[in-house]
Amino acid sequence: MVRKAPQSERQYGGVYAAVAEAIEAEVGMFSTYTRAGRHIPPVFEEWRARGVLGATLEVPAYLLPRPSRLRLEPGRPMFVAVVSADDRVSFRAETTVETVERLGL
Repeated sequence: MVRKAPQSERQYGGVYAAVAEAIEAEVGMFSTYTRAGRHIPPVFEEWRARGVLGATLEVPAYLLPRPSRLRLEPGRPMFVAVVSADDRVSFRAETTVETVERLGL
């Protein structure tokens, strides 16, 4: 499923920029954990680096602005959003390996 971001999101920097900001917020949240001896899951640093390059990002759908997300239903896997720099978004089910990486397990 491919979806173009609503015009209201594009004029404020777009979905891609919003995802980059959400990644930074997540990394900032993890900084409190690093003081407690935990580390930021490496996948967040990978997403951050890819975002700086303007590459396509494959991130958990919860990092997208709310109007761009798919509805998450109980008992179903989470979605991965594939977000390109031109604000095109597609979705797929998250794999077990991706879940483990995201959670830093």
